[in-house]
Amino acid sequence: MKLFALLIPLLLAALAVGGCDKPRDPQNAPEMKEKLAGKVNLALWKVDTTDEQKKKMDLLLDGLAVDLFAFQQEDKALKRSIIEALDADPVDRPALDALQKRGLDLFDRYTRRMIVAADDAAAILTLKQRRELLELWRDWEFGE
Repeated sequence: MKLFALLIPLLLAALAVGGCDKPRDPQNAPEMKEKLAGKVNLALWKVDTTDEQKKKMDLLLDGLAVDLFAFQQEDKALKRSIIEALDADPVDRPALDALQKRGLDLFDRYTRRMIVAADDAAAILTLKQRRELLELWRDWEFGE
């Protein structure tokens, strides 16, 4: 009975660790577009877009997917560099400081690109559709 009582927590811990794998990142721009398109198409369906609007949004996703995949690759390289700097003995503080600056630059470029994409998407949608999507976003993000 004692062995069984010890075995259960170990089994649960093993299942928890094994079941916590990070989802696989897109491996190229087409996979990134596919990932984005699923969410975007759901949003477009919710606001009853036309076929023409869907085509325009698909073209927008072509360019956005390429840029987001590049950002993802840059982010991974940055994370690897941070791990290497932290693994050094002693910790490579100058490298960490430089990486922090690179991270800020990456975030700045990412947010600028997302603002351009949001503006481009807003131009595709009607005012009513845009406001419906914004209301869904507010509700999802803030529960308002």
